[in-house]
Amino acid sequence: MRGLSGRFVRVSGCGRSGGLGIFIYRPERCRERTRTWIAYIVIWDCISDMKQTPIHDGPFNPGRPQVSDAPEDDTIDLGALMGTLWRGKWIIALTTAAAILLGVYYAFVAAVPLYRSTAVVMLETEQASVIDLQSVVGGLAGDTAEVNSELEVLQSRGLMGKVVDKLDLVSDPEFNAALQPVSALDGAKEFLKSALGTGGSPAQEPEDLARQRTRDSVITALLRKVSTRNVRQSLVFEVTVETESARKSALIADTIVELYVLNQIEVKFEATEQATEWLTDRVAELQVELETAEAKVNEFNATTALISPEALQLQEVQLKELRERSVSAEATRVAAQTRYDLLEAADSRAAQAEAGQDPQLQRLYAQIDDSDTGEAAFDTAYQRLVARTALEAQRAAQQVQALTQSAEDLGQQIAQRNADLITLQQLVREAEAVRLLYEYFLARLKETAVQEGIQKADSRQLSRAVIP
Repeated sequence: MRGLSGRFVRVSGCGRSGGLGIFIYRPERCRERTRTWIAYIVIWDCISDMKQTPIHDGPFNPGRPQVSDAPEDDTIDLGALMGTLWRGKWIIALTTAAAILLGVYYAFVAAVPLYRSTAVVMLETEQASVIDLQSVVGGLAGDTAEVNSELEVLQSRGLMGKVVDKLDLVSDPEFNAALQPVSALDGAKEFLKSALGTGGSPAQEPEDLARQRTRDSVITALLRKVSTRNVRQSLVFEVTVETESARKSALIADTIVELYVLNQIEVKFEATEQATEWLTDRVAELQVELETAEAKVNEFNATTALISPEALQLQEVQLKELRERSVSAEATRVAAQTRYDLLEAADSRAAQAEAGQDPQLQRLYAQIDDSDTGEAAFDTAYQRLVARTALEAQRAAQQVQALTQSAEDLGQQIAQRNADLITLQQLVREAEAVRLLYEYFLARLKETAVQEGIQKADSRQLSRAVIP
C-alpha cells in the first residue's frame, strides 16, 4: 500500500483475487478513522478470498514450503492491524452500544408484548342418559367429518360474535380500531387529503348499520387473534388466544370454550323447543280431526239402521232361500198354468177326462152311458176342476210374484246395509287411524317436554386457560 500521507490508498488482498479500496480523506482530520476502515476492508477481503477459493481447488504441496514470490506490499502486519483496531475502539464501542440501546428500546418501549393462552376442550361421544327416551337431537359419533365440523364451529363468526357481546370487546381498543389513537402517518395522510381537497366527508350511515359494521370488524379482529387445532388421533381441541394482555388472553380462551359448550346445549334446547311447539300444534290438529271423525261415526250410526256383519250374513242366507223358493214357486205356476191350458183346450168329454187326470172325473165319464144324469155330473165336475186349476195357477203366480218382490226388497236392503256397513267401517278405520296418530304424537310430545330441562352438551372443558 502507499504511504498514508497521499490522497489515494491501495490495499492488496491476502489471496489470489485481491481487493481495491479507494478513500479520499484529509490527513490532518481523518487519519485514525481511515486506518480503521482500511483494516476492515483488508479483513473483509481476506474472508472473501477464503470463501471464494475452495480447499480442493487450492495448490497442495506436501514438500517443504516454498518462498513466496509475492511482492512485499501483499504482506499483512497483524500487529499493525490490531493496533489500528485498538485505535478505533471507541467507534466500535459506540456502534455496539447504539445497537444495544436500539434493541432495548424496541424490546421494552416500542414493541408491544403479546401473551398467548390456551384452553382445551374434548368431545364426548358416549353419554349416559338420565331417562330412557329418544332424544330429539342425537349425539356425536366422533368421525372425521364431525371433528372437522366442530372445528369449524369453534372458528365460526357466530360463536365469536357471542364472545364479543359477552366480553364487550367492541369497547376494547385492541379489537376496535376506531378507538385506537390516530397515528402520525394516518394524521399526515388526512392532512394531505384535506389540503388537496380529495378527502371528502364520507356519507352518513344509519346507526344500526354503523353498529353492525363495527361489530363485524371486531369479530374479524378477534378471529385473527384466535387459533384452534385438533390434537392428532384424538377428539381434543386446543383454543389459543394471543392478545396484549395476559389476563385478557386467558379470559377470551375460556369464554370461547364455555360458549362453545353452552352453544351445544342451546342447539339441543332450541331443537327440543321447536319439536315441542310443532308437536303441540300437531296434537291439537289431530285432536280436532279425531273429534270430527268420531262425530261422523256417531252421526252415521244415528241416521242409519245398521246391523252387525253376522246379521247381514243371515239376511244373505234368507235371500238365498227366498230365491230358491221363488224358483220352486215359478215351476209350480208353470205346471198349474199348463194344466189349465190343457183343460181349456179340451173340446170333448173324452179329451177333458184325459186332460183333467182326475180319478173322480174319469169315474163320472165312465158313468155317462149308464144314466142320463151322468153328462150333467161330468160337466159339473169338469167345471169345478177347471176353476180349481185356474185358482191354483193364479195362486202360484201370486206366490211367485210375492217371492220375487221379497227377494228383490231383501236384496236391495242387503245391498244398502252392506254399503252402509262399508261406509261405517271406513269411518271407523279413519277415526282409529287418527286416534293412533293422536296417541303417538301425544306420547312423543310428553317425552319431548320432559327432555327440555335435561339436555347435555357433547363436549366438556378439559383445562382452563392459564394466565401467561
